[in-house]
Amino acid sequence: MNYPFTLSSQKLIHLFNQLGYELYPVGGCVRNHLLQIKIQDIDMCTNATPTQMLEIAKLHQLKTIPTGIKHGTLTFIIQGESIEVTTFRSESTYVNHRHPLEVQFSNSLVEDVKRRDFTMNALCFHNNTIIDYHNGIQDIEDKCIRCIDTPDTRFNEDALRILRALRFSMQLNFRIEEDTYHSIQRNAHLLTHISKERILDEFNKMLNANFPTTFKTLFDANVLTYLLGTTIHESLCIQLDSQLLNSSISITSKLALALDIGIINPTILQNLKYSNKVISDVRIIQHHLHIPLSNHDDIRRCLYYFNKNMDVLSNYIHTKACIHTINIEKITNYIELSIYNNECFRLRDLALNGNEIKQIGISDKYIGQVLTYLLEYIIVHQQENNKVSLLKLCEGAQNEIYNCE
Repeated sequence: MNYPFTLSSQKLIHLFNQLGYELYPVGGCVRNHLLQIKIQDIDMCTNATPTQMLEIAKLHQLKTIPTGIKHGTLTFIIQGESIEVTTFRSESTYVNHRHPLEVQFSNSLVEDVKRRDFTMNALCFHNNTIIDYHNGIQDIEDKCIRCIDTPDTRFNEDALRILRALRFSMQLNFRIEEDTYHSIQRNAHLLTHISKERILDEFNKMLNANFPTTFKTLFDANVLTYLLGTTIHESLCIQLDSQLLNSSISITSKLALALDIGIINPTILQNLKYSNKVISDVRIIQHHLHIPLSNHDDIRRCLYYFNKNMDVLSNYIHTKACIHTINIEKITNYIELSIYNNECFRLRDLALNGNEIKQIGISDKYIGQVLTYLLEYIIVHQQENNKVSLLKLCEGAQNEIYNCE
């Protein structure tokens, strides 16, 4: 087997070995190599201490970033590539079901891989062969996620591993080994100790995996309640998974469907630390999901609702396609044509502005309402957008507004 990773990582191995240190690609990069899927990052482990790694970097004039140097991790920058290198570590007592109480460096690769989460992530590459102390290769061939040692111990050490197991299962379409899965169900409550930011990261990766039964899987694993912070009925999970089946829509769109069904609400999104923009986009998409989108007038209104925000509008159309039969290509073509023709869909597109409306005697109090009336009239009735036509409409707009008070 030839060296399957980058030339930069191979060069770094050579530099470490020259000085008598071990250095191995480890974990996800080795797993992904065996699975023949894209390798995102190369993580490596070494018997060199952080101090010794800094000496190596200084000797060879290599740029480094102290990513987590207190925990033994240093990032080397070689030819523009970032490579994380971590000193071998041994078992340690954990606190808060997340972090080790103290970092214990080791000189043993055997000790280092023994503390890792799953057998498939405990593989190392050395001299064109794979080092496998925990039968990880066989588990990969069997498409099985299995904890190293006792699952309860692993999940009590770091509860984030619960979400990682489920996420890997969805991304790789692997089953979770029986003892590991039952331990997830027993220990799901430990997720309350994990930061919302880390939970959000794993949840988004699950949503991006396009797994056919994401929410039912989380429900069955007893995880969904702790992930979202509320009790969810199984039938809603089945309904949402059905809507998402064979769909590769964005995370925003998936959240909009979850909001529409009742699995999430804006408070849950806030608690999960989604940005205000994401929450706003989710809410506006969900709010318009059941408004008709079957003819040109509907599409013109749609452009008005979304203020020509094409990213949100695209998400809306693809979200709507999950629950209604619509012609996405036809709708998209009409939208593009409308924008190309510079049709009026926003207040700022109107041929008449507030000062001009004020000059014909309309009170400041009503200017905003009149402008909105004019815009809606143009969209609904396809009224020509010119100053003369709009001035004629202003009197009717004012009368209608007065009558509504």
